[in-house]
Amino acid sequence: MVRPSFNAPVGNPTQVDKQPRQKLDLEFLYTGDSIAHTREVRWRILFRIIIADFTVLMFTCFAGPPFYGFLAFCAVSYFLLWAIHAIDAGEVWGVLRGAVVILVAGVCALLSFRAPGIMLLLMAVLLGIHSHGIGSHWINRCTTSPLPLDAAREIRQQWKGHLLIVSLVPFLAAIVTIVFQKYWLFPMLLITFSGIQLIFCQDIYKSLRAGFRALSSWCAYNADNVVVPGLSQSPAGAATTRQMRIVGDTIAFAVLCVMLSFATAAPPLMPMVAFFLFPGLAFVVIPLLMLAPLLEEAALHREKSLQEYQWEHVVTEVRRSPNPVVRDSYFMGTVAADGSPLLVSRDVFNEPSHFLGSTGAGKTSKGLSPWIEQTIGFGDSSLIMIDLKADTLETLATMVAAEENLRRTTGTHLPLKIFSSQNHLATHGFNPLGFDFWNQFSLYQRTDILCGALGLIYGSDYGEGYYSSANAETCYETLRCFPQLRNFRELAERCYYVLTHPDKFELLPNTAKNADHLYSQLKRLADFEQLQTCADGRFTSDVIENSIDLTDLFRRPQMVYLHLSSSLGAGSAPAIARLFTYMLLTAATQTERRCKVYLVIDEFQRMVADNLEYILQLARSMGVGIVLANQSMSDLRSRRADMISILETNCRYRQWFDVPAEEDRKRLMAVAGETIEHLETDSVSNSKDGVTISNSQAQVILPRLNINEILHLGDDPELSVVRITRGGGYAQFGGLPTVIRSGFHITQEEYERRKAFTWPELTPGMFIPSQLTRQPMSDPRLRGPKFIREIGGTEVTGKDTESPNIGDLFEGLPDVPPKKSGKRRRKPE
Repeated sequence: MVRPSFNAPVGNPTQVDKQPRQKLDLEFLYTGDSIAHTREVRWRILFRIIIADFTVLMFTCFAGPPFYGFLAFCAVSYFLLWAIHAIDAGEVWGVLRGAVVILVAGVCALLSFRAPGIMLLLMAVLLGIHSHGIGSHWINRCTTSPLPLDAAREIRQQWKGHLLIVSLVPFLAAIVTIVFQKYWLFPMLLITFSGIQLIFCQDIYKSLRAGFRALSSWCAYNADNVVVPGLSQSPAGAATTRQMRIVGDTIAFAVLCVMLSFATAAPPLMPMVAFFLFPGLAFVVIPLLMLAPLLEEAALHREKSLQEYQWEHVVTEVRRSPNPVVRDSYFMGTVAADGSPLLVSRDVFNEPSHFLGSTGAGKTSKGLSPWIEQTIGFGDSSLIMIDLKADTLETLATMVAAEENLRRTTGTHLPLKIFSSQNHLATHGFNPLGFDFWNQFSLYQRTDILCGALGLIYGSDYGEGYYSSANAETCYETLRCFPQLRNFRELAERCYYVLTHPDKFELLPNTAKNADHLYSQLKRLADFEQLQTCADGRFTSDVIENSIDLTDLFRRPQMVYLHLSSSLGAGSAPAIARLFTYMLLTAATQTERRCKVYLVIDEFQRMVADNLEYILQLARSMGVGIVLANQSMSDLRSRRADMISILETNCRYRQWFDVPAEEDRKRLMAVAGETIEHLETDSVSNSKDGVTISNSQAQVILPRLNINEILHLGDDPELSVVRITRGGGYAQFGGLPTVIRSGFHITQEEYERRKAFTWPELTPGMFIPSQLTRQPMSDPRLRGPKFIREIGGTEVTGKDTESPNIGDLFEGLPDVPPKKSGKRRRKPE
């Protein structure tokens, strides 16, 4: 027996039973119909209509009145089958409509010769209902997302009157025909009205093309009858219902034409000549011509909405949704299989997430940037961006644009602080040793934080543990003997003194000899004036007060951007990034967390250390959402550590924009799971009895994503793969990867503007490091430990007593004879 888990849909494995019960008010078009499938369904429907027309022509021209009862029986049988289908589909309106039509058709069949006007009214009713149905279907299709729901309702209400008038035209034409008893007036009035409607069209070709597209949509839209929250459903019912309606109503209309011609003693071909010889095709074409201006306007409105800034409209609709689950979600694109929206709950991003994509794949422009804008758009959380690539200022421009949009729409202002490791750029200060909570930690806690942030913890094995302990002991001794350190320059100075004078401290000589990596890292940080902001006379009070305060990030929403170019500082940029990350997690433990904090690290593999798992786990427990981005999983494997399993274990949301490495493709195929597919084989064998052809079918287990599909999605710039473990909100995919479609969220002009964004000018609270007076590192001998003098067991300072005479200090001590110099002679044996 096949396991149920193997039968999960390959394209969209949404678990509808786990989704919230609130109705999803978004409307997205179903996109699973291919052009070839739509063309096939459309021509199949039209072929059946043409066959029905030829059948009616044959009965009319060659059979005559004897077959009239047979035609009436066929019409009533169709309506009966249509009602049965409506009952099976569970459509109450379809059942009522079928019952009414059956009753009316039966009455008309009995009274057809005595009351031909009733038959004409039934033809008009069929035309009017079909016109209203196809018009409503096309209007609904053209006013879905990205058009806001309120705007769509307003437009539909405006077009409702026009649609109602067109639907009543056949009925009015039938009334006029009955009054004058000229039955040729009915087709002529409809044709005249259609011609007038074409005159009012802006472009006849576009209006005819819109009508043809409306007919195709009526026949083939959502042919598979996919029902997923967020997909727009046709007001005319499912695809099978619409197909049965157009075929059955067309046959009924053609039969009624023949019945009316016999009932009125008119020439048999007269009604069909009025309807272009084919009454079935006339039933399809006439409503499209009468609705031509409306269909054209709806199509133009659809094209206009698609050309506009559609991502912003969708996100705005999500933020204004009355559904709290939708309002608290991210819009990350649409599912490629059917077009349903991918709404990811904010709870998912409270845990670590991961974006992957090679250069040019859209990892930043289609992944990070839309996510950053939506995060800032919430207006209730702090966002920190560590840019270790820093080749352009696109991300900084995105943060500025999102904040301006938030301030324009809601009036909320999020302060922005900028830090750069380049000395010629204006920057805010960041002094980790100047925080109020720093000295509240114990010495070993401060030692562990600094060693972990500087990447000085190599491991716990014998050799690795030895050098890690040497760094830690040296750092501990420095902090113990010099507790009032204000910045990294002073820390580096004292560390150098400790390393060069281990005998004056509780430090073994071998320990100091193997801790040179600690001093090199501290000296590197000491060279950045951006990290030394303190009251040393070089920094103004405004600069010190506006330095980056990590504890303040948890108290009120704000933004921080760190511009750390790894190409210009291959060693210092990762060290600063690790230092900032550690200090952020440390600050989370020392303050009241009133707002959520999100940390985004682009090209994070450049700062990866052995303690990545500790950082991810601590961030999750401290309420810090970490978003990581890099090019490939292969970048996370080094000779010292393999971070791939750590990310796979800790990341709840992962998105691949392409999978260039073969190892990554195999890994994605493995996590995609397996499915059951039917394999059909044909075999041909020759024997003395002739040729034998056999066909066999078997169920085989295959990967849900094969190598061809993975290569295809890497080539398509709009496709990516998303995997969410422990889904939330409407993103319930059972942990299976799903292919989604996500285009650019801004226009090409806006992208070029952001890419050419220049560094902000100097503002109050910022400074340019290159313009400061460089403070060289002082002589370590003058910065040694303070020697304490005691007189009579009491500590005194230089102000209390004069310095003692050196000779007095040695008074009373025994004389020690001087040692003889020279070599000692060796005694003879």
